[in-house]
Formats: sequence, C-alpha cells, structure tokens
Amino acid sequence: MNSRTLALLMIGALLATACEEIRRFEDDDTFPAEIETLSCEGTAEDTVTCTWTAVGDDAMVGRAARCWIFRHHERIETGNLAQATLVDDTLQPAMAGTQESYDVTGLDPDTGYWFAVQVADDAGNSSLSKSDDGKTLDSVPPEPVPALTAEVVPTGNALTLTWTLPADTADLAGVLVVRKQNTAPSDPSDGTPVCDTDSATSHEDTHLTDGVEYHYAAFAPPTTPPRPAPLPSRPTRSRHWHWPPSTCPARPHRMHWIFPGASPRDSTMTTWE
Repeated sequence: MNSRTLALLMIGALLATACEEIRRFEDDDTFPAEIETLSCEGTAEDTVTCTWTAVGDDAMVGRAARCWIFRHHERIETGNLAQATLVDDTLQPAMAGTQESYDVTGLDPDTGYWFAVQVADDAGNSSLSKSDDGKTLDSVPPEPVPALTAEVVPTGNALTLTWTLPADTADLAGVLVVRKQNTAPSDPSDGTPVCDTDSATSHEDTHLTDGVEYHYAAFAPPTTPPRPAPLPSRPTRSRHWHWPPSTCPARPHRMHWIFPGASPRDSTMTTWE
C-alpha cells in the first residue's frame, strides 16, 4: 500500500467519524435540565456567591459541555438575556448532581443583582436556570445610638434604661443593650444582653445586686449579614451606675462617659435620691 492510498484511507476514516458526530448531534434533541436550585447570597461588600446543583448533558444525565453565568439589574429571563452582563463563559460544568459554587466579584456595595446560569450540551442545546437575586453587603455600619440614660425604679432593684434611635434607621437591624459589671462592654458579645429590640426605646433592667457597679452600652447592629470579618457594631457612649443608690456617698455620684477608642472622662454629675 503506497502512501497515497494510506492518506486516502485516513481521510475517509476522519470523514466517517465527522459524519457520525454530525448525525449524533442532529439526533440529540434532549436538552440539559433547567437549574432550579440557584441560590445567590452576598458574602462581602463586592461579592455575591452563587450556588447550584449541576445538571447533565441530557436532562440530569452525564455532564454538560458549557456553562455561562449572567447578572442583571432585574430578573433574568430568556427575553432579556441579551441585555444581561456575561460574568464568565469559561466554566467547565461538573457531573450532574454535583454541588457547584461561583463567587461573582467586582460588584458595588449594598446593591442588589439578579443572576442566572445557562448550560449547553455538545449539540448546542441549552437551558437557562431560574433567576435568583443577591445583595452585596453594606460597607458602612449603622450610625451609633446617640444617647443612653437610666432612672432608678422606685420599688425593686431595677433601672429603667432609655435610649434614642439613630436618625437614619434604613440599615438598622435594631438596638442591643448590653450590661457588664465593673467595666464597660466593648462589643455586643462583651457582657450580658438585657434588651434586643427592633424599635423600642426603653427597657427595665431588674434583679440588680446590691454593691455591684453596672456598665451599659447600646449597640446598633447592621441589617446585612456579617462578613467573614464581621462589621463592627457601633456602641453609644457607655454609662455605669452603682447599685443600690442608697449606698452611694452623700456627695454627687460621678457618671462616666466612655467613648469608643478613647479614655474615660468625667461628665454629667448627679445625685442619687
């Protein structure tokens, strides 16, 4: 067999293989399944993490050939897919049933986006997932609680705590008042929570113990979920009271304001009855 004959045989084999692939593609009318498990959640001020269960080349069988992720300012559907922003077109789909995850980065803080995943098989059959929305985290914590005061309850070992809500409550999850003995609470976990409320501005703290100095601070947690390094809650100035008032000396009892990050300094002075 000469080289020319061998070359013709090789070309014939390649053509036969190509024709077989073409027939296979023409006969492939089974689309990848539609991803129905897409879930998107903000994980940083510039990132939304999308997770889903991989679908197959034929419905939920095998492995799809290609995968694309899109984002848009409104729900993504077939009709507006052309207006959506292509995030990544280089993804290699996993086997059907595998859990997949993708971090969409470079987004604006405190902003909502819609996402969708499109998959295709070798024959070009494609399906678009159900769209899901996710919002990046806020990079600015809420304003601090501007004021925190207390009054002695006439009967019982108790104080009535009163505070003022921040002027801007759009990003406020509520107010958390924390109590600690002898030193001021430095963060929401540093002490005993005495009140966790959405909109209340007062609370009666009862069952106080004689001879104990109590410090209080009010924190304003953000509405967005915490980052891996949580957003700091900003406390109001911390105040402390000595219980019971009747054991305090006749001279005025000092109220100490403790500013976050600064040393305590004497401020308002009052006399316990």
